[in-house]
Amino acid sequence: MNGLNPHEAAITACANEPIHIPGRIQPNGVLLAIQMDTARISQVSANCRFWLGASPDSIIGMRLDEVIPKETAYAIGRAAEDGTLRDINPIPVSIDDRLLEGVAHVSGGVIILEFEAVRPDEARNFTSFHNIVRRSLERLQRSQSLGEACDVTVEEVRRITAFDRVMVYRFDPEWNGEVIAEDCCEDMDPYLGLRYPASDIPKQARDLYTRNWLRLVSDVDYCPVPILPENDPVTGRPLDLSGSVLRSVSPVHIEYLKNMGVGASMSISIIHEGKLWGLIACHHETARPISYEIRSACEFLGQALSIQLTAKEDLEANRYAERLRAIRADLETGLDEADDISAYLTECGTELMALLNARGVAICMGDHPVLIGECPSEGEVGSILDWVLNQHKPEIVATECLTKAMPEAGIDPAIASGVAAITLGQAQRQAILWFRPEVVRTVNWAGNPEKPAEMEGARMVLHPRKSFELWKEAVHGRSAGWKASELAVAQEFRASLLAAIVGRTAKNLRVTVDELNESYAQLDSFAYIVSHDLKEPLRGIRQYVDLITEEYGDAVGADGLDLLGSVHRLSGRMDNLISALLRYSRVGRADVAEEQVDLNEVLVDVRDALSSRIRETGATILVPERLPAVKCDRVLAGEIFQNLISNGLKYNDKPDPSVQVGCWEAGSEEAVRAMEGASQTDRVYYVKDNGIGIAPRHFDQVFGMFRRLHGRDQYGGGTGAGLAIVKRIVERSGGQIRLDSVVGEGTAFYFTLGWD
Repeated sequence: MNGLNPHEAAITACANEPIHIPGRIQPNGVLLAIQMDTARISQVSANCRFWLGASPDSIIGMRLDEVIPKETAYAIGRAAEDGTLRDINPIPVSIDDRLLEGVAHVSGGVIILEFEAVRPDEARNFTSFHNIVRRSLERLQRSQSLGEACDVTVEEVRRITAFDRVMVYRFDPEWNGEVIAEDCCEDMDPYLGLRYPASDIPKQARDLYTRNWLRLVSDVDYCPVPILPENDPVTGRPLDLSGSVLRSVSPVHIEYLKNMGVGASMSISIIHEGKLWGLIACHHETARPISYEIRSACEFLGQALSIQLTAKEDLEANRYAERLRAIRADLETGLDEADDISAYLTECGTELMALLNARGVAICMGDHPVLIGECPSEGEVGSILDWVLNQHKPEIVATECLTKAMPEAGIDPAIASGVAAITLGQAQRQAILWFRPEVVRTVNWAGNPEKPAEMEGARMVLHPRKSFELWKEAVHGRSAGWKASELAVAQEFRASLLAAIVGRTAKNLRVTVDELNESYAQLDSFAYIVSHDLKEPLRGIRQYVDLITEEYGDAVGADGLDLLGSVHRLSGRMDNLISALLRYSRVGRADVAEEQVDLNEVLVDVRDALSSRIRETGATILVPERLPAVKCDRVLAGEIFQNLISNGLKYNDKPDPSVQVGCWEAGSEEAVRAMEGASQTDRVYYVKDNGIGIAPRHFDQVFGMFRRLHGRDQYGGGTGAGLAIVKRIVERSGGQIRLDSVVGEGTAFYFTLGWD
C-alpha cells in the first residue's frame, strides 16, 4: 500500500475503515429506509419479520403508511419535507400489540426510520425527563471548576444509567485521550489518570462522535443484522448510517470492548466550539439496554456539560490571561520613555520571563543577544533565531519540542526544550526568545499504546490491545506546552514593542528629516543660483561663436567653421539643460498660487502652445468629457498637461497619433482601478497616447532627471527632464503619479493633484 510496511498498512486500513456504511445494524431494533420523493420503502433490516410481522420482500416497495399507522406516516413525511423531523422524535407506534418507539432522520434524500421496543412501564413525558435531569443540572451549575464539573457529570450519568463505570475522557492536541474524571463500582480497577492513544478512536470515529451526541452498544455479543438490499436501489451505494441509532459498529471496536471486559458501552460527546473536546464514556460488564428517555437525558447532560466546560475553561483561561496582561502592562509602562529599548528590557528581565512563564529569555536587538536566566549559548541562540526567521510566519513561533524542530543543533533539552519567539525585524534579525526546560513526564497508558498487528493468511491485520493494565512511559525532550493565552499576550507585547521602536525611530529621525529638508532647500537654491549664473556666460559663448563665424570665417577655414558649429550646438544643448534645471528647481522654490481654475481653459492654452507640433504630426487631442474646475496652480497644472501631451506626440510612430485627456471622479471604479491607494476624495486624471510605449523595466527610470530611453537625436531630441518636472509638481501638490504602458501600443499616465 504505497510503500508502507505490513504493520503500517494494517494501521492505515483500520483508520480508513468506512464505519458509516457498515450495511448492518444492531439487533435491538428494526430499520426502514424510505425514499422521500415516493414515500416508499426501499431498504429494510433483515429482522423486520420479528419487529413488524412481515418479511423483507413483502415490505420493500410498500408505502410507509401501509406498514405503520397512516397518521404517523403522514407526520413523518411532513416533518421530513420541512426539516423538522428530529423535532417529532420519539415516534410511538403500536404494531401487533407491541409498543415501539421510533427515531427518524434524513440521510441523502432517504428517511431512515428506526424502531426499538418500549416497556409498558417506561414513562415518556416532560415531567419524568425533567425529574431525571433537574438534580444533575443543579449540581453541575454549582460546580466551581472544570475538574469539579467533570466529577459531578460522571456521578450523575452513572446514577441515571446505572452503568458500572462512567468516565470523562479528554483529548489532547494529538487526539490521545486521558481519563480526567471517573465513577465506578468499588471492586473495579480505576482508570482515572490513564491515557489512551489516538489510534483507539480513529479519525472517522471522531467525526461521527462530532456529528452525533450519543452512541450506544447495549450488548457487545450481538449478531449484526444485514440491511436488504445491500445498496440503495436508487443510488446504487450503501446506505449512509452516520446518524443512525442502531448502526452496527466496527468489529475491531467490538474486539476492543471485549478485551476490556465490557459487555455494553455508551458514549456521549463533549463538544467545544464545534470541535470534539472529549467523551463521557460509560461501561457495563454485562448487556445494558438503555431507553430512549434515559439516552435523551444523558445527551442533554452532555450538552449541558459542553456549555459548562466552555464557560469554566474560558474562565480559568481568562484569569490566567489577565495575570499575563497585568505583567505586560507593567512592562509597557516604561517602554515609551526608554531611550534604549534593549537596555530597558534587560533591566526588566525577571518580568519579561514571567510574561510567558519561562526560565530564560534572549533579547536579540543588537550585535550580540542579551541572555537572561537559563538560556542556550550565544551561538545556539543564533541558530535558534535562524530557525525562527525561516518559519512560514516568523512573527510569532512556538514549539515545545525543539529537539524535534532542530534535531541537528544538539541543544541541551534541560535548558531549551520549549521556545517561543516574537520577531521585531527580520532584516535586522531583531527578536525576543523565551526558553522552557524539558519536563520529564511519566505517562500512564492503559496498556502498551502500540496496537499489535498479526499475520492472518497473506495479510497483516490490526487487533486492539488485549491488556489494559498500567503501562508507564517516560516522555523526554518536551517542555510544558505554550498556552493560547501566553502566545496571545506575546502577540500583544510584540505590537507594543513595534510601536515603541517606530516611535523611537521617528523621534530620532526628526532631526535628520529637518536637516534633510534644509539640505534639499539649500540644494534647490544652489541649483537655481548655479544654473541662473551659468546662463549669462553661456549666452556670451554663443554670441562670440556667432561673431567669430561671421567676422573671421574665412580666416579659420572649413575645419574651423565645423569646430565652431559644434561649439554652438553643444552650448545650445547646455542652454536647454540649464533651462530644464532652472524649471525643475523653480518647482521646489516657487510659491504656489492656488486659485479656482477651469482645466478646460488650461487645455486650450496647452493646445495653442503645441499647435505647430499638432499640425505637423496630424495628431488628434481627445477630451471625452469636460474637465472639472478645481483649485490649483494654473501655471503648474498647465506644465503637467503640456509635458505629458508633448511626450505623447513626440514618442509616437503611428500615422494617426492621438492623445486622450480625461478625469475620473473620486471613488469611481475607474479611479480606484487606475490609481491603487488613491483616497475616496481623489480625482484621478489621465493622459493616454497611442505611441511607441515603454517597457516595464523602465517605468521607474523615466521619472529621473535628464533620463532618456533613446538616442539624443531620436524622436526630436530633448533633455529628458519633462517627466521629472511633472513628477515633482504632482508630488509637491500632495498627489501621486504612475504609468501603464505596452510597447508598440501606447502609454497612459495616471495622477492625482493634492490641491484638488
